[in-house]
Amino acid sequence: MEISSGESQVCLRLKKEDDKLLLPKYSMMTFLLATEIEKINIRLLAKEIDPVSDDIGEQNLNIDTAASIIDAQQIETNITINGAGRGERNLIAVLDVKLAVSKSPGTAQIGDVEPNGWVFAKLASGALVPLASGTAVELKSIKNEREQFEILEGNYKGVTASITTDKNRFTHLCPLTGRNPASSLKLFRDRWILQINSLGEFAVLPLDARDMIFPGSYKISLPDAPHQGGRRLRSSAKHAESWFRIGDEGERYIHPGSRSKGCITVTDLTKWELIFQHLANSRLDEYHVGIMEVI
Repeated sequence: MEISSGESQVCLRLKKEDDKLLLPKYSMMTFLLATEIEKINIRLLAKEIDPVSDDIGEQNLNIDTAASIIDAQQIETNITINGAGRGERNLIAVLDVKLAVSKSPGTAQIGDVEPNGWVFAKLASGALVPLASGTAVELKSIKNEREQFEILEGNYKGVTASITTDKNRFTHLCPLTGRNPASSLKLFRDRWILQINSLGEFAVLPLDARDMIFPGSYKISLPDAPHQGGRRLRSSAKHAESWFRIGDEGERYIHPGSRSKGCITVTDLTKWELIFQHLANSRLDEYHVGIMEVI
């Protein structure tokens, strides 16, 4: 099923067996469409799979997406297939099709793209801004192989931006997943252990007096940009460039690695993906994943 500029095509392929037409069963089909689109144009194509002659029938539908009527729509139609092969010229098959239409907000999130989980979205000014995988967006339009959306969280919350589809015209967006509650972290300076909710305890590099972090509560921010310091670690952890800022400003982060300049550095690279996925899916608010207590 391919969606482009609000036009959708659904193909139902039929298999003939013992002179009967078998139709696959579909319980639900989801279309990712821009909020401005007023109609969905659907072409239903029924095609018999036959080694000699494929019999085909089709029907075109226009579905109004106006919010006032969308949830009330029940659409019934049929597809007529006229026999074309030898011995089938006078045969007709009629497929009854029933559609129940509903609509939900066009919220999505940045997919976990290669190679590091980051995409660069273009603003109206032409400037490029980094968006991490999992960043929530609201789709506004799909035009000229670009998906335009409003960013719903992080440093660029409220900003409209766009990204291109890939070379095969596949989207870089995916359905918005459920968020976990705010993550609770504790840093024990006597042992240099970072404790994260129910994930467990993780060794971090000790800080010297010059770079010491003081006791207190710190909000942990969403990843802000890919950090070059983690690039060399990507072979061990795909999201090694995705760091979580401690507080709302400054250069102190939670990140993986073996070197630190005042950061909370997780030394076991095999654990970083577990930590990243947990924090990236947690939300305190639109800007933070949780709170860390330094003891």
